[in-house]
Amino acid sequence: MSGIEPVHEKKRVEGRGRGRGRRRFEKVAIMCLMIRKAIRKMRMKTRMPLRPQELEAIKGQHNATPTLDSPQKILQLLRQLGQSVSNSELEEILGATCFKAGSHMSLERLIRIMETLKRRHHDSVVPDTVEAFAALGGRKDRQGGVDVDILRGAVQAFELTIDIDAMIQEVDQDGLG
Repeated sequence: MSGIEPVHEKKRVEGRGRGRGRRRFEKVAIMCLMIRKAIRKMRMKTRMPLRPQELEAIKGQHNATPTLDSPQKILQLLRQLGQSVSNSELEEILGATCFKAGSHMSLERLIRIMETLKRRHHDSVVPDTVEAFAALGGRKDRQGGVDVDILRGAVQAFELTIDIDAMIQEVDQDGLG
């Protein structure tokens, strides 16, 4: 009888193994939740908040489009909102927002996409804008200002077809020019 193990000890050993496995599972689950939280934070940093006018335009287009259940329809809507997005960019963005073809695009998800597109546009334009700002009299650290006459002169010199006075009026919050 010395070579045979009692059945109750075997159950107890298995029970211990399950306990350790459960603790490992709980640790892995907690790590997964922490990773998800970190990814959400990272995604938030890759988005840029929209202005109220932009939100209203998005809501209007979303409400006017009965079904947003395919990448083609979403691409068409984005183009109506003034976004030029390639198919590969759209795939990447839809993947990041966990959109599945055949399911309806929610307003919240569409807003997240627009925030992401706005951030990408901002990040691609900002370096050039800062260089131009510095060339016209500002500083590369984005401090200082540009004289309105110099700005008007640059617009005329480069024969730009923009209404600089309307732009200045729109941006000039303190009325100092």
